[in-house]
Amino acid sequence: MPERGSDALLRAWKNGVGIDEEVFHSVVEATKELDIQDILIKGQPRPDLLRASAATDDPERCGTVVTGLLAALKRGGGTVGSPVIRIFPRGIPWPEQFIIDITIGQQRAGF
Repeated sequence: MPERGSDALLRAWKNGVGIDEEVFHSVVEATKELDIQDILIKGQPRPDLLRASAATDDPERCGTVVTGLLAALKRGGGTVGSPVIRIFPRGIPWPEQFIIDITIGQQRAGF
Protein backbone atom coordinates (compact mmCIF):
# COMPACT_ATOMS: atom_id res chain seq x y z
CA MET A 1 0.00 0.00 0.00
CA PRO A 2 1.42 3.44 -0.87
CA GLU A 3 2.32 5.77 1.98
CA ARG A 4 -0.40 8.26 2.89
CA GLY A 5 0.46 11.93 2.44
CA SER A 6 0.06 12.68 6.14
CA ASP A 7 2.40 9.78 7.02
CA ALA A 8 5.00 11.06 4.55
CA LEU A 9 4.70 14.57 5.99
CA LEU A 10 5.13 13.31 9.55
CA ARG A 11 8.16 11.20 8.53
CA ALA A 12 9.73 14.18 6.76
CA TRP A 13 9.10 16.38 9.80
CA LYS A 14 10.70 13.83 12.15
CA ASN A 15 13.69 13.19 9.91
CA GLY A 16 14.13 16.73 8.61
CA VAL A 17 13.83 17.82 5.01
CA GLY A 18 17.20 18.25 3.35
CA ILE A 19 17.82 21.47 1.47
CA ASP A 20 18.92 21.06 -2.12
CA GLU A 21 22.50 22.11 -2.85
CA GLU A 22 21.30 24.27 -5.76
CA VAL A 23 19.19 26.30 -3.32
CA PHE A 24 22.28 26.96 -1.17
CA HIS A 25 24.25 28.12 -4.20
CA SER A 26 21.37 30.35 -5.30
CA VAL A 27 21.13 31.94 -1.84
CA VAL A 28 24.90 32.54 -1.85
CA GLU A 29 24.68 34.10 -5.30
CA ALA A 30 21.77 36.37 -4.33
CA THR A 31 23.52 37.61 -1.19
CA LYS A 32 27.17 37.63 -2.28
CA GLU A 33 27.54 41.42 -2.28
CA LEU A 34 25.69 42.03 0.97
CA ASP A 35 27.08 42.44 4.47
CA ILE A 36 26.25 39.08 6.07
CA GLN A 37 25.37 39.70 9.72
CA ASP A 38 24.70 36.15 10.86
CA ILE A 39 24.43 32.64 9.40
CA LEU A 40 23.44 29.27 10.83
CA ILE A 41 23.41 25.96 8.95
CA LYS A 42 22.15 22.85 10.77
CA GLY A 43 21.99 19.22 9.77
CA GLN A 44 24.49 16.45 9.09
CA PRO A 45 25.24 14.99 6.62
CA ARG A 46 22.64 16.93 4.63
CA PRO A 47 21.66 20.41 5.88
CA ASP A 48 18.00 20.84 6.70
CA LEU A 49 18.04 24.39 8.11
CA LEU A 50 19.64 27.59 6.85
CA ARG A 51 19.13 30.84 8.73
CA ALA A 52 20.91 34.02 7.63
CA SER A 53 20.75 37.80 8.09
CA ALA A 54 22.24 40.30 5.67
CA ALA A 55 22.27 44.10 5.52
CA THR A 56 21.88 46.44 2.58
CA ASP A 57 21.69 50.22 2.44
CA ASP A 58 19.92 50.43 -0.90
CA PRO A 59 16.14 49.82 -1.10
CA GLU A 60 16.44 48.85 -4.77
CA ARG A 61 19.17 46.32 -3.95
CA CYS A 62 16.96 44.96 -1.16
CA GLY A 63 14.18 44.30 -3.68
CA THR A 64 16.62 42.66 -6.11
CA VAL A 65 17.97 40.36 -3.39
CA VAL A 66 14.49 39.32 -2.25
CA THR A 67 13.48 38.64 -5.87
CA GLY A 68 16.60 36.46 -6.29
CA LEU A 69 15.87 34.59 -3.07
CA LEU A 70 12.27 33.95 -4.08
CA ALA A 71 13.43 32.63 -7.47
CA ALA A 72 15.91 30.31 -5.73
CA LEU A 73 13.21 28.99 -3.41
CA LYS A 74 10.85 28.43 -6.32
CA ARG A 75 13.52 26.43 -8.18
CA GLY A 76 14.09 24.37 -5.04
CA GLY A 77 10.53 23.10 -5.12
CA GLY A 78 9.70 21.04 -2.06
CA THR A 79 13.28 20.78 -0.83
CA VAL A 80 13.23 23.95 1.23
CA GLY A 81 10.69 23.15 3.92
CA SER A 82 8.89 26.30 5.03
CA PRO A 83 10.86 29.34 3.80
CA VAL A 84 10.50 32.68 5.56
CA ILE A 85 11.91 36.01 4.35
CA ARG A 86 11.64 39.09 6.58
CA ILE A 87 12.78 42.62 5.86
CA PHE A 88 13.39 45.06 8.71
CA PRO A 89 14.48 48.69 8.55
CA ARG A 90 17.56 49.00 10.75
CA GLY A 91 16.42 52.32 12.20
CA ILE A 92 18.32 55.05 13.98
CA PRO A 93 21.18 55.84 13.36
CA TRP A 94 20.98 53.94 10.01
CA PRO A 95 17.46 54.62 8.66
CA GLU A 96 18.58 53.86 5.11
CA GLN A 97 19.70 50.30 5.96
CA PHE A 98 17.57 47.17 5.75
CA ILE A 99 18.16 43.78 7.34
CA ILE A 100 17.03 40.78 5.29
CA ASP A 101 16.40 37.65 7.38
CA ILE A 102 15.91 34.34 5.61
CA THR A 103 15.06 30.95 7.09
CA ILE A 104 14.98 27.93 4.82
CA GLY A 105 14.08 24.48 6.05
CA GLN A 106 12.53 23.37 9.25
CA GLN A 107 13.60 22.82 12.79
CA ARG A 108 12.88 19.56 14.48
CA ALA A 109 11.45 19.80 17.96
CA GLY A 110 12.19 16.86 20.21
CA PHE A 111 13.30 14.44 17.49
